[in-house]
Parts: sequence; structure tokens; C-alpha cells
Amino acid sequence: MRPRQQISPYLELCCLRQSAVVSYEQATAEIEVQTGRRVSAKTQQRLEERHAFELPTSDVPVEQMSLDGGMIRLRTPLGEAAEWREYKALNLGELHQGMA
Repeated sequence: MRPRQQISPYLELCCLRQSAVVSYEQATAEIEVQTGRRVSAKTQQRLEERHAFELPTSDVPVEQMSLDGGMIRLRTPLGEAAEWREYKALNLGELHQGMA
């Protein structure tokens, strides 16, 4: 482990991967279930902020981009509380002829 580091590089990788797909709060719960170690939501955020991520590249120039996000309601069995989830979507697609 690096000096003044309290978590292993592997645990840090697990935290970064969880934080990429769920909220920091959910990442905290998942990491605890998967590893038995509790890493707070604030620590999850700090790990992500100090990590230097490699910027994505493309062999083809991006001609069109669309970004969307919102809340969707998931179906739940009758009598159970409604469950809402946040979604984010990014499309870096090509502009096809005939489409505006």
C-alpha cells in the first residue's frame, strides 16, 4: 500500500467501479456486502475526485451527440411501494442521411 493510504489498491478499484454505476451511498452498501469493509460515501467521492481517469478517444469524429436523463418508475408487485430510479444516457452516434 502507498504511504498514508488506508485502503488497498484492489479495494480502491472496487470502490471506483461501484461509484461509476451507482450512487456513493449505494456503493458504500455494495462494497460492505462484497468485501466486509465499510468505505463511507464521502471516501468514495474523494477516491473518485483524486483519481486521474484516462479520457476516452475516438477514431471517428463525433458528428452528433445527445444526452438525456430523468427518473423512471419500476414496476413493483401490487401492494408494494413504487420504486423510482434515475437514469442518464449519452449517445455519440453518426448522423445518418434522411434523419434530421
